[in-house]
Amino acid sequence: MSASEIASEICPENLYGCPIADAGSLSSLPSTFADWVSGGFECVDVTADLEACGGCASLDIKHDCTLISGAESVSCMSGVCLVDSCLPSYKFDSDRSICISK
Repeated sequence: MSASEIASEICPENLYGCPIADAGSLSSLPSTFADWVSGGFECVDVTADLEACGGCASLDIKHDCTLISGAESVSCMSGVCLVDSCLPSYKFDSDRSICISK
């Protein structure tokens, strides 16, 4: 079984297994079930979870919507981070995925 198949099978339906680690600190999913268990994992809804939006933040920091620079409020819709509001000295970019300095 591949690492991504384990991630899909290790959790209840509609949830995906993500290794517990700092955002962006891992280069790949654990390769065996034993590695998943020993390293720790959480089951997340990658379509709506703010800290695992579209994938595991431990593999790529872009999946943690809460880390978007200049954002005051964020959401995760269908696995895509959206900025709901920016801090006062920032404004939306054209597709509302980041905040940029005014």
